Formats: sequence, structure tokens, C-alpha cells
Amino acid sequence: MSTSSTANASTAGPDPSLYQYQPLVHSSGEIRLIKIRRAQESQENGPNAAILLEISLFHAPLDQASPYLAVSYTWGDPTPTHKLLVNGAPLWVPSNTFRTLYTIHCSVQKTKTELYQAGEEVALWIDALCINQLDIAEKNVQVPRMGQIYRQARGAIGYIGAPPAGKKPEDGFLALAWFGNAPVIKPPDGIPADQSDPRFQAWYREHQIQKESEPPEDFGEALTGLFVSDWFVRCWVIQEMVLSRETVCLYGYGQEAKSWSLSTMVMLIDRGQNHATHRRDLGRAVKGRGGGGGGVGNWHEMQKAIQVDSWRVLREDLVKKPGGLGIVDLLSRTRVGKATDLRDKVYALLGLMNAEDVPAIRVDYSDSYLAAHLFRDVAVHCMASAEGPMTLVHAGLERSIPGLPTWVPDWSAKYRSPLTTGIYNACANLFRPINVLPGGRKISALGIKVDAIAYTGIPMSYPDARLQVRDATTSTGPDVYGLVLSAAIICGRLRERLGGATGYVLKHENWPDVIWRTCCMDRSWAGKRVTAEDRASFQACLRRFGFGEDVLAAVKVDEATGRMPVENASRILEDTALQEAALGFELMVIDLQKGRVLGTTAGGFFGSFPSTARPGDVVVVLFGGWAPFVLRPVGEDVFELVGAAYVHGIMDGEWVEAVLAAEDTEIFREFVVQ
Repeated sequence: MSTSSTANASTAGPDPSLYQYQPLVHSSGEIRLIKIRRAQESQENGPNAAILLEISLFHAPLDQASPYLAVSYTWGDPTPTHKLLVNGAPLWVPSNTFRTLYTIHCSVQKTKTELYQAGEEVALWIDALCINQLDIAEKNVQVPRMGQIYRQARGAIGYIGAPPAGKKPEDGFLALAWFGNAPVIKPPDGIPADQSDPRFQAWYREHQIQKESEPPEDFGEALTGLFVSDWFVRCWVIQEMVLSRETVCLYGYGQEAKSWSLSTMVMLIDRGQNHATHRRDLGRAVKGRGGGGGGVGNWHEMQKAIQVDSWRVLREDLVKKPGGLGIVDLLSRTRVGKATDLRDKVYALLGLMNAEDVPAIRVDYSDSYLAAHLFRDVAVHCMASAEGPMTLVHAGLERSIPGLPTWVPDWSAKYRSPLTTGIYNACANLFRPINVLPGGRKISALGIKVDAIAYTGIPMSYPDARLQVRDATTSTGPDVYGLVLSAAIICGRLRERLGGATGYVLKHENWPDVIWRTCCMDRSWAGKRVTAEDRASFQACLRRFGFGEDVLAAVKVDEATGRMPVENASRILEDTALQEAALGFELMVIDLQKGRVLGTTAGGFFGSFPSTARPGDVVVVLFGGWAPFVLRPVGEDVFELVGAAYVHGIMDGEWVEAVLAAEDTEIFREFVVQ
């Protein structure tokens, strides 16, 4: 959803026959609602959509409005291309607005769902029509009320879009059902879709798939085809799906669309993730390994399934905190959300925020208040609170908006894998608010310098959903084992520089353990710190293929050629059995290491740094920072923030505690960041 693009040309010209909006009475809490009266054949919309929709639009106070359904969809191309008749007058709307309304009309006419009966006349709220998109003053009032609009609606209709050409809507649902161990797309009549209901649980236990079989034909293509729609990652959709009482999703177009309860979709994704074979099945959907998987190599699309489950988590968290969540927490969870107007990255979350943060948000769609101004205002608001250091975790040099201070998160920048909130404690619970210096361009924070970065490897990305790691001294090639081997090479160099040390600094761990724990940032698939069980599982997988304690020998560089022996790399990288056994680890590491680079510090620490880090940057622990930060000196006692880092051996406050034990408080200093 977007609220910033021109939705129609109704007021763009002098033609009095075009539909003209009447002002809302904001003091009375008025909103607009629509009803679709009928669809008739027409030649005016072209051969691809020869349908004309007739719609009535009316005003009503929100607190007195008759039961209505809110519509959730993606705008797509905002160019007005299709004509509607609104209260008898023409109005032009974008293609996807028309497709959404026509599909809803067809579904309501013929289908009974959790929200409407077949043939029922329903009132709808849809932003493109119910907010005058050409009236900035009206948008500034109505947008902050959208959370209330979706919360008060009797439910929402989410239009996902249509499947790829040649595919049927039910194909994606059936693939998702198999992924979630469900015997059919949804429970039969009389069995609720609520997985907490005892009747559902009894039915599910009796009929669930036992997953020993191979996935259905074209499983990967059908599953990723379902999630190809940007509806799953539009920032407005997050609030809409979290606040709506019940949601019916429509997939397909017009008469061919199928309805699907969002609660059932969430249930299947949740069940699939909790099943023992989840990571293997997800790997098959992405890569098509193991036979019969039908993988299409699209990890990006499958991440959208994870976003759907995040809606469930947000809803549960709001039950625990009915007053709303913190702004940085919300922005970090929803950073992957897309928005046409970058200000909507913040505005789309107003209905989920707590009362302390909402007043600090200036809703202003005028041309003089840009996204850069909004992002900086949010950061300034957060600096004086406990959320200040957490705000810095999402900031740094990687920005797409020019001119932002490095301590201000650019929520529109390319998504870099963040460190998981709350599982580290680098500052050992020491806290002091961050000061915004006069002028608003710099901040000052108290902290400790740990070490300087001495070496960085090759930044990691994963074009075509395959992790690429290239190094002039290796022949590693793609996939997670390229990363693990590259990490082993770096650790090998580090050990040699430290005089052949047999154990890692501070904790004196063995090197293979340091390697894999850093590759996964000491984080399990479930987002918690790794356990003994996690370690045993990972190490058993590697030891099975002779890649345990001998890892450093396997990647030792030949002094004559300066390269790692090809046979050592090939033995590991080309072993398909190893790849199949470790698919779950591979997907996790790929996700965690995107946009990062492995490297070492001068004193012997090994870590995963932001991809923009380079030798000479310094690692610091700021008071209140549960993760260490990388700063770049740019002047006398002035730094730029490169970003947050995982540095093995200091994530639980070990370094700070060592300083406190030595009573060496003289190394505490103020870091000025611009």
C-alpha cells in the first residue's frame, strides 16, 4: 500500500464531469467508505480489462460507521489507467486498484468466507479511493488514523495478486499446505482453522503428513510463486495484517481467484517452521536439491514467508504490550518493508507504536519535509532514551539517502543482516544516554576502544540466492562452504600471526568452534544463542566429512603457489551429501552474513563486520550497546559510524568486565560521531 502517489486524475483538469471529492469533516472523525454496485462490460478500459465498475462513495463518522471491511493490497504502477464510475461520475485509478476491486467483487458475489456471505453487499475502505490522494492536508490527518481504521473494521481483505502465467492459484496453496504438514489446504467445515482449538489439534494429529515422502511436483516453483507478490513486504501491509481482526486473502484475478484465510496461512508457515524437516524443505524449495524438490533458486521470495510469520509474532507481542511497541524495535523488524514514499517506512507503523513515541512523529507529506528530515527526527528522539544504542545498531555508512549523519539509520537503505536484539550484552549492562550535540549533526557517547581492525576478507552477498565468496588465495567458489573455508583461512593467518596459538584469545576455544560460531554469529535458527545441542549438530555434520579439527590443515595455503590446494576445497565444496546434510545451516548463515565481511583485529579477535569496514577502523563498546560498533576516524577525536559487528569473545561483556576488574577506567572516553 502507498499513500503518496497520485491515484487519479479527478482534479487534475478543468473537466467538471470528473468525480470531485467533498471535504471530510475531520472534527467529526469522518472517513469515506465505498460499495461496489455492479461490474459491466465496457470497451473503455481496453481489451485486457473490458470491465467497468460502478461504485458508490459516502462519508461516515468512524465511531458510527456500519460494519465495513478494510482492503489491503499493493499499488504497483500509480499511473491512472482504468475508469470507474463513482456516484455516477468517472474517476481514473491505477491498474492494481482496479484489479483488486474487481477481484473482491467477483469473490463476494460467489464465495462464502469467514468475513462475508456469497452475494452480500459489503462496505469497503480502500486508501486509493477513501483518501483524496491529491489533498496533502487531508492525508496528514487521515494517515495517522489508519491504524484505528483497520482495528475497527470487522476484518480485512488482502489481495495478494495473481500467480505466474500458466500456474493456478490453488498450486501455491497446496505447496504451502505440504510445507506445513497439512493434509489439505484447510480444515473441513466444522473444524476451526485456529490451531489452538482442541478440535483443530485433534484433526491435525490424525491427518498430518509424515514428511518422509518427497515434496510434490513443482513444489519449489509453486511455493515461491505464491510469495513472489510484493504484498508480503509492503510496509503498510504489516500494520494492516497485525491490527485486523480477521483477514481473507484473495489470490488470482477476477473469477479465477481463490480465497484463503490468513490465519490458516500463518498456521501452516508456523507449523512448517516448527517441523523437524523445515530447513531441509526450505532448502529444497530454494535450490531443488534432493530430487523432486522443483526448486527455483529464489531465497528472496521464500523470505517473504518468514515475514508472514513475523506478523503473528507482532500480534502476540501487542497482546503482551497493548500500549504499543517501541519505534526502533518496530522499524528494525519491518526494515524489509517496501514503500513508494520513504516517509511511509515510519508512518505505516503509527498504529503499532507506543504512546511515548507517537507524539514525536511529525506526519507531513509536504515537499518541504523529506524522508531524511523524518529519519533524523526519529533518531534524535531515540538518542536520549535506552533505545539510543539500539538505534545505532541499524545505522552506519551504508546509506541511500545522501547527507544523513552516519548515526541516523537510513531505513530505506539496502537491508543488511542485523544482529539479533537482546541475545548479546557487550556493554555488561553499563548504560549512559547518548547526547545529541548542538546543531543536531553529531552525537557524543561514552565507551571503550577495544582494538583496531587489521584485516578484512571479501564482502559477502548472494546474487541468485547463492552466497558468493571470492578470495585471491582460495579456490572456494559459491555456497556456505566458501564462507566457512574463507573463515578458516583468515583464522589460519590469525593463528600464525599470534605465533601458532592453539586457542582463541580470552576464551581459549579451539579454532573450528570459533569459525562456525562466528559464521552463524553464535545464533541458532530460532534466533537465540547457540546451545550445546546446536554445536553438536553442526560439528557432527562437519566431522562426518573430515572437516572438524583438521579444518585449518584442509585450507592451509601452499607457500609455493600462494593458493589453497584445489583438491582440499573441491573435496568439501563438491560433496553433495555434505550440502544436503547441512542445508539448514547454509540458509541460516547466508541470511546472517549478507552485507558483511569477516576479518580480524590487531590483537587477535575474529569477527563479522559491516561490509564497508576496512583496516584502520576501530572496534568500540559504547555504554548501553549490547553489540560492539565499528567507528572510522575522520578527524581529531571525531568518527563516522561504520556499523554494528559481531566480535567473537567480547559479546557477553568479557572485555568490559576485564577493564573493570583491572580498574582501568582511564580508557573510558567520549566518542563524537558525525
